[in-house]
Amino acid sequence: NAVVQDIERVTDTLENATAQISVRLIDWAWWDDTYQFMKDKNKPYIESNLGINSISNIKINAMVFVSTDHDVLFKKSVNYIKRQETPSDTIEEHVHAHPALTTISNDKIPVQGLIMLPEGPMLVTAVSVLNSDTQGPGHGTLLFGKYFDSNLVHDISNLTHIPVTVYNYNDLFLPSDVSIAKKNLDEKNPIFVKAVSETTIAGYTVVKDYYDQPAIIIKTESPRTVYIEGLHNLHVFVAVATVAIILFGIIIYLFIEMFFVYRFSKLSYE
Repeated sequence: NAVVQDIERVTDTLENATAQISVRLIDWAWWDDTYQFMKDKNKPYIESNLGINSISNIKINAMVFVSTDHDVLFKKSVNYIKRQETPSDTIEEHVHAHPALTTISNDKIPVQGLIMLPEGPMLVTAVSVLNSDTQGPGHGTLLFGKYFDSNLVHDISNLTHIPVTVYNYNDLFLPSDVSIAKKNLDEKNPIFVKAVSETTIAGYTVVKDYYDQPAIIIKTESPRTVYIEGLHNLHVFVAVATVAIILFGIIIYLFIEMFFVYRFSKLSYE
């Protein structure tokens, strides 16, 4: 089913986007300078590496340094498109309220997922801070976050060539088609397909957050190719049938006219 394949392409692209954040995260977390900063919070590191432009260049929205005691040593949020600093209180509050997010069981494997903030859904990935030789002991955790906002949705749509829309799962005012999809989506039915017009068919799926709770609904749209082709073929058939009926009627008319003309001509001759 083409719609199911579209949904799978979009979710795969989302997973790849998260994996790319993890790659950038590892470059920062497994670095002697970061390792030292987690011990002494030295200002030269902040001045050299944690400016708005430095964070914007790696295209993330949030950076949080968390100690082994789950204290936030440093955090910064930015709008990397506008290269402006933004409030970072909500991400700090989330980290404090959910210590499991920055409790890394394996130093060399990043954890990643989706969290819901008041500003919207955010892709996050976190890993233990090690030295440049990837040796420990770990000096806390570094977390990167990127909002799943219109910019990321636009990027995914461009990469997959599929129109994508994202909805908050707990939104009380979902569009009617999304509400119907929500009622039909569960563990046994992870993808729901519905025709939304004569020419468009939509696919829906739920993405869970890091804590395994439903977080967002992704909707894709694509042309109803089979339906459109069938409708086109029906129109062609009707047109051909109409022409055939008209031609048949003309032939019958001509035949009848010729028959009666012949009869009248024969009677007149007799």
